[in-house]
Amino acid sequence: MLTSNVTLSSLYAKQLFPNAIFENCSDFRIKSCRYNALSIKPGEVYVAMEDPSVDPSGVELARKQGASAIIVRNQFAFSDTCDCLSNIPVCRVDNPHVAYAVICQALYDFPGKKLQITGVTGGRGRKVVSYLIANLLSQTGCKTGILTEDGATTIGTMAVPRSPRNTDELYQFMSEIVKSHPSSMPGLAPKKSAYWLSRMVQNECECAVMEVSQTALDKSNVAGISFHSGCVTLTDPDKVSMFESASRVKLIDQLDEKGCVIINGDSPLSGAAIQRIRGPVLTYGLGGNCQVHGTILEQSLGEQIALVTAGSQTSPLRTRIFGQDYLYYSLCAVAFGLTLSIPLTDVIHAIESVSIIPGYMQQIKTQYNFPVFLVQDLSNSDDPLEINLKTIQSVVSGRVLNVLPIPSWSPVTGDVSFNPKAYRPKRDKVFLVGNRSNNPEFVEGLERRLGDRVQIFASKQDAIAAAAEKGKRSDALVVAGCDNFHKALTMNPASDEELFNF
Repeated sequence: MLTSNVTLSSLYAKQLFPNAIFENCSDFRIKSCRYNALSIKPGEVYVAMEDPSVDPSGVELARKQGASAIIVRNQFAFSDTCDCLSNIPVCRVDNPHVAYAVICQALYDFPGKKLQITGVTGGRGRKVVSYLIANLLSQTGCKTGILTEDGATTIGTMAVPRSPRNTDELYQFMSEIVKSHPSSMPGLAPKKSAYWLSRMVQNECECAVMEVSQTALDKSNVAGISFHSGCVTLTDPDKVSMFESASRVKLIDQLDEKGCVIINGDSPLSGAAIQRIRGPVLTYGLGGNCQVHGTILEQSLGEQIALVTAGSQTSPLRTRIFGQDYLYYSLCAVAFGLTLSIPLTDVIHAIESVSIIPGYMQQIKTQYNFPVFLVQDLSNSDDPLEINLKTIQSVVSGRVLNVLPIPSWSPVTGDVSFNPKAYRPKRDKVFLVGNRSNNPEFVEGLERRLGDRVQIFASKQDAIAAAAEKGKRSDALVVAGCDNFHKALTMNPASDEELFNF
């Protein structure tokens, strides 16, 4: 269906969709396209995501705005064509969502075909795995860009060491060229992903890593992108049906002919998923039946030691970030490195060099005599706060003092995985930031669990000061709701510490 020999000066609908059906024309040129009829400009193509025979208002508005052509779903008979489609070029396709994403990629000359792109999907840990893989690729000398659900990171034109000595150097470099563009539609917005992939090509990137959520797959937002390899991370047990979704296979279907899939072998449905994969597969997990597996030997607040086995090779893995989930993410990156024929010891060294992943259980240095962690924004369901808390509780002998913003969303909506039971009633304390009226149900849920161990403050600084006053050497302070993952990436360690120096 897709062609890669389309030039920007002569992009026509029939080149992209040779099997499409055309009305009122034999073909038409595409200079730009939009799915929002209200924002259509004269001469642009309108992609109707909804059936115009059911609701013609979008098409009618697009015509008034000056749309040059309409792309619609080919699901209703020609005799049922609504009047709004008369006297304007029409292209009927199987899926307008796919068509829109493909056009976006074509308008930027299919940048994904000029990069070796690794897609990272799954229920949890997509961003963490993406950054581990990007760091690994960087240390092999491959100029790499990262594209996540929250924004994009693209390498600029300044001179950069081809192989940063450690991940801190990588982040220091990246912080100078990160530009964030939140998606304008659920999942990874096709037009913005195409733009940032093209920027990576312009800046001579050889590799790219893309975080791909379930929403992005459901919306076909990554259509038109060819993946060199695909990684499937952890899936929550109560959301295991996610693997049953046909959309999950879309990423696999977009792999190169020799593309490899790295999948969590401990998932109950990994076997069924593997049967659908046509190319090579590499499994990872904590179970001995996985091709790459690991075992935690020792855990503490500042270190985790695990044993990693791949085939006949075994190597210790020592990481600054701890937790069973993080071992899973590390094993996924190990498996990815092995698909590139990188020696296991070199892969392990690259993962061990990662001392900080901004926003993911990020331990920072402060003047306090107890550890302080920054965790991601609460609205980020990729790695829920509840998981982070349980991990920290497992190695802290004392209490967890949590500075937590009062969110505007309701925990009962299912948008965010958060359970007040994550806190231990007789040990942990929560210092809320904000106004009770913003979300009384959220506050009451915590108060029912912790009673007077919940306090409310007007600012984060006040809440941190109160928590620090009560903190003891055996406790841990967790500051949740820090800037989004991509914004945290632009911070340097000094700016993190400034929050605690007042």
